[in-house]
Amino acid sequence: DRAFGDDGAIVAGLGWIGGRAVTVIAQEKGRDLSERIARNFGCPQPEGYRKEPNNLMPVLRVWLRRYPNLVKLLANRHERYNAQLDRLAQLEAEGRVFVIRPSESVKMPMMVRDPQILEHAYQIGRTDAERALDALRAYLA
Repeated sequence: DRAFGDDGAIVAGLGWIGGRAVTVIAQEKGRDLSERIARNFGCPQPEGYRKEPNNLMPVLRVWLRRYPNLVKLLANRHERYNAQLDRLAQLEAEGRVFVIRPSESVKMPMMVRDPQILEHAYQIGRTDAERALDALRAYLA
């Protein structure tokens, strides 16, 4: 994210391909549980994250030309996502919603079979919910 700084899931370096200098940007998932947690399971999304327009839209427009409504949805997906974040922040500032955010990243792949990873995410959520319980009770009163 250009606005907030380094993201542990992203690694970059310089290299050569076919005699040409290139910049290589990749994601790093980590080799063990502690490294995966530090690297956000390879899911880049630092605090303050905002979705950007999809750089593959020109290609997707060609590949999906038979599905113009899908192309339209994909083209402005970032706008809808960011608008939802803005709306949630507005409702929270107005006191109309109570938001419990994880104290640390709990991003993980779509399919997780490792019980340790699931337990870790659960414990983060449980701990954060317990910490917020008094504030939630006050909000609901």
